[in-house]
Amino acid sequence: MSGNDRSFYDNANAARLGFAPQDNSEIYAAEIVKREPPPKNPRTEIFQGGLFVTGEGDPKRKPPKPRPKKR
Repeated sequence: MSGNDRSFYDNANAARLGFAPQDNSEIYAAEIVKREPPPKNPRTEIFQGGLFVTGEGDPKRKPPKPRPKKR
């Protein structure tokens, strides 16, 4: 994982293994934020996974129909 300022995961322990990130995408952040529309669902910004986090577990979504058991 790169040494990105906005990284979702904490990579601090990687240095103990000798890993030293060389890249940081922060130099592109202002351009990308300016060009991207704001998220329609704030949960996509809070949780890792983007739009996929709104699928299962969405309280407004009806539960899936049970699948018939295979014999």
